[in-house]
Amino acid sequence: MFLLNTTFLGCVYQLNITYLNIALMFLSYTLLFYFLYDISFKTALFHSLLFLIVMFATEIITSIIGVAFFDDFNALEKNISAYVFVTVISKLLYFSIMKVILKFYVTYLKARQTSPVPPPPDATETPSSRVAG
Repeated sequence: MFLLNTTFLGCVYQLNITYLNIALMFLSYTLLFYFLYDISFKTALFHSLLFLIVMFATEIITSIIGVAFFDDFNALEKNISAYVFVTVISKLLYFSIMKVILKFYVTYLKARQTSPVPPPPDATETPSSRVAG
């Protein structure tokens, strides 16, 4: 299913219609998350949006780095080493940002589990039995 999705998005990319590509990426990521990971549709939408935002941010950062190193915005089309450099940097940035987000989320979950708030009293317990005990 993932291979089919990637093939479909690759074919749509060749049409060179950016808005259609973004919309179909968002839709396909949402459907993949929803059906493959057994999560709610709302959660699938959130994660798809998160993936696309991080992808967009890393592409912008990588473009800035590529222009700084190669002094040409279109260096990707002219120079194979520029293309490889920008591709590798983009993927490394994407992976790094996703790992940082995961680290913060795990830290947040651990903080919630060891919350200093005491559990609620037992429903069968009466105020007089708590004082006597």
